[in-house]
Amino acid sequence: MQISNDDGNPGAAIVTLFAETFTVSEGREEGELIGNLVHRLLADTPPGDQRVFTARENDTLLGAIIFTRLLYPEDHRTVFLMGPVGVATVHQGKGI
Repeated sequence: MQISNDDGNPGAAIVTLFAETFTVSEGREEGELIGNLVHRLLADTPPGDQRVFTARENDTLLGAIIFTRLLYPEDHRTVFLMGPVGVATVHQGKGI
């Protein structure tokens, strides 16, 4: 299994992973909601304000996690919010 930082161009595969994973666990409506959230996060978050990590085996995307920077005008610390996190249903419970 390879863990990588996909900040540059994580691609549509991550959106699909989240949509499918949450559809299986929470239903179609939730899958669409989370898929759209991930799409917007990846498309609209400025470079440097997110970190995307993926787990792959060969060319298969097994899981992904997104960290998004939180900004507070009165606090200059670097803080990232963890989430969403998704692991393909068939690979859950395997320690990814």
